[in-house]
Amino acid sequence: MSEKIVVTDEMQKAAQEHIREMEVRLFGSNASRKLNICKYCNQTIEHKREQHIRSQHSDNYKEPYSVKDHFTTNWKPRPKYQSRATRLEEAMKAIEETKTILEGIKEDIENEITGIIEEEPSTPESIAKLNKIFEVFGRQSIDTSEIESLYDEIDSWVGNMEGTALENTQKYEMLNDCRDNLETVKGNLESAESDMPEEPKEKSVNALSEFSDALDSVINDLQEAIDNASSIEFPGMYG
Repeated sequence: MSEKIVVTDEMQKAAQEHIREMEVRLFGSNASRKLNICKYCNQTIEHKREQHIRSQHSDNYKEPYSVKDHFTTNWKPRPKYQSRATRLEEAMKAIEETKTILEGIKEDIENEITGIIEEEPSTPESIAKLNKIFEVFGRQSIDTSEIESLYDEIDSWVGNMEGTALENTQKYEMLNDCRDNLETVKGNLESAESDMPEEPKEKSVNALSEFSDALDSVINDLQEAIDNASSIEFPGMYG
């Protein structure tokens, strides 16, 4: 008579994680992009989520701000499999592009400030240029969704190992470090998103100077995210 196999919780967790990894490798289904859906208007808000709540649902806004208080999550399947390293690389390339554009906007704003001081009052040409600058600014956003997805995946992987014999392995330490680094980058991007200034209603020297200073803070946050992302390493499934 064959012996009865006892399936322990540790074995179940390991099996679930294995299935999860294989689905990602084969279909990319579990590497879906996370969508953030506003609880109040049911819109998908990928960027400037805190600003959306402040401006559209101010009665529901509360400090300290937390995404989980105002948004539910859903998942949008990816068209094909991409490694986590590739996904991180592509996400940070987009962040670098946004940073470069914001640096250009900051430089243009400061040039216009100098022009306004030297040619007070503002000329129609400078006003038209400022409008163009802020038109470009209005199209900028900081996409945190991919970093959030990567963090959630690694956090789940680490969670499945906690309380098991795997918690004492080198793989667990590597994953824990990876999770901590992703959390740091996520925090950098959330800070940048929160610090993103709004276009000033008046284009005075003081208002433009305050806008430029706020933009500088965003640029610094993005640079910190870029620097911290360079130290992230994703352990292999079987490494």
